[in-house]
Amino acid sequence: MHIANAASNRSGVLQGSTLSPILFTIYTVGLPELLKGCGEVCKQFADDVKVYRKVESIEDISSIRCFLDSILKWSDLWCLLLAPEKTVFMRICGSTLPRAYKLREHCLNKVLAVRDLGFHYYSKLSFSDHYEAIVTKAAFRTYRNFEGLTVKDEKS
Repeated sequence: MHIANAASNRSGVLQGSTLSPILFTIYTVGLPELLKGCGEVCKQFADDVKVYRKVESIEDISSIRCFLDSILKWSDLWCLLLAPEKTVFMRICGSTLPRAYKLREHCLNKVLAVRDLGFHYYSKLSFSDHYEAIVTKAAFRTYRNFEGLTVKDEKS
């Protein structure tokens, strides 16, 4: 790659490029096939992948750990590096089973909330925070639209 007469040994598509999600989709087309029979469900949108599963027993947790190992092998095979620091898990509702998941030696962070495609998901499945975020954003935009306006007093 040459930028401003400087050579780089890096290759790939720039972050944010319209080609990036297309190439990612092509590269990851086999991922859902890998999940068939594992019990996990895989959803993809552009360059984002979500995997979820109902967990009712210790065996289900072991299955997820086994699945994560399969994902790592698959990503190594296709030279697609995973970012463990960007990989999180969320427990929805109230299971008391202990859970800890790893990608290689990196413990995945447990989150209580995640924003996906503009929607806020919470582990307790409460949507009040999502509504509050929407109302706050709408109020801010309304204020911003009207802050420069002045009202002329007709009595003067």
